[in-house]
Amino acid sequence: MGKDIEMAVPLVAHEYRLLIEGYGEIKARSESGSLTDEERYLLHLKLLTIEGISLILELIEDSSKRNKVLLVLCLSGEKCSSRKYMSKEFKSQAALRAARNQFRFLLASTLFKSDKIEALLKSESRQEVEEVVRWFNTVFDNSELKRYCDNSPMGGHCHEA
Repeated sequence: MGKDIEMAVPLVAHEYRLLIEGYGEIKARSESGSLTDEERYLLHLKLLTIEGISLILELIEDSSKRNKVLLVLCLSGEKCSSRKYMSKEFKSQAALRAARNQFRFLLASTLFKSDKIEALLKSESRQEVEEVVRWFNTVFDNSELKRYCDNSPMGGHCHEA
């Protein structure tokens, strides 16, 4: 059983992959000529929400070298053992691991909350889609998340997503 856990894709990396795959599928569906106005509207809301998540990830990535390293580790699911991630921002591998774990927990409870990602990708009713979009809109204004992206040289802020 322990081997199954070790081979599983880490938290956040799995949801990130689902979001990427889901975006492609939703984008392809949205280009169909046989959609009703309601279906087109719901797909458009889903795409805008995923693009908002992507914008926040860009802002975090561009805010500092430290945040970029943490983001890459969380989204890729890689371990902190690689020397390529060690930099002056982290005094030790243990410091890097602690920072990564704290950031991963934040991402897992905000942008990559499993049930919300699933709802965003699978919901078909207006009520369900609008509910999950409202939830993500509150996440985009999360003060702890903003702390990671407000220093972006792109001049953006999380709440602008």
